[in-house]
Amino acid sequence: MTTGEFIKLLQEADPSGTAHLRMSGGIPTSVEHKEGYWDGPYTYYDTDGKYVLSTAGSKVDVRQEDVFDHVSKFVRSYDSKTWEEIVDKFRFDIGNYSNPGTAKDRVDAVLAEAREAYDTLIAMEDGFKDKYEKIAIERAQAGWTFYQDMEVDNKDLTFNLHHYYTWLIYDQNGKLHGGGGSCVADTQPVSKSGKFERKISEIVHGYYEWTLKNEN
Repeated sequence: MTTGEFIKLLQEADPSGTAHLRMSGGIPTSVEHKEGYWDGPYTYYDTDGKYVLSTAGSKVDVRQEDVFDHVSKFVRSYDSKTWEEIVDKFRFDIGNYSNPGTAKDRVDAVLAEAREAYDTLIAMEDGFKDKYEKIAIERAQAGWTFYQDMEVDNKDLTFNLHHYYTWLIYDQNGKLHGGGGSCVADTQPVSKSGKFERKISEIVHGYYEWTLKNEN
């Protein structure tokens, strides 16, 4: 189905354009026009009613978010919401069910799905956190050095890359790690774990140096 055909169906079904879309994959959140071959083929019915798998022409991807996707927005290795805070990210407006028990079952089912997603995501993030903290500590103990651009404190930046992506990290032999770039796995355990501390570097101008705390 083309976008024009779909728009026509929507306009015929809801001329006011005020009804909410219900789609099996979740809540539609955005669309992207792309070439038909990009990111895999698309499907449609042709004029003979045949099911067609194609990479020709172009397509529009409709992105959708389900319960798992919604919960995942609030789970981070060092900044996760509590389960109680997750529950507050849902609102239920189904008081017009004739059977209150049915309404409760619907709510319970969504929250059970959300809880399963939350537990899965927390376990995954905890695993990542433990893994990469261990690596960061082992590197520091081996003599690696970590420098973060002081522009990380610039409040005027819309998206501040300096939190994670522009660090200078040197191994114990003084070789620059990552070719002068960095990633979240390299830097987040250093800046967020509480096991490192930062000071203004006396070696690299305009940078903070992060060092492993002395636990003694």
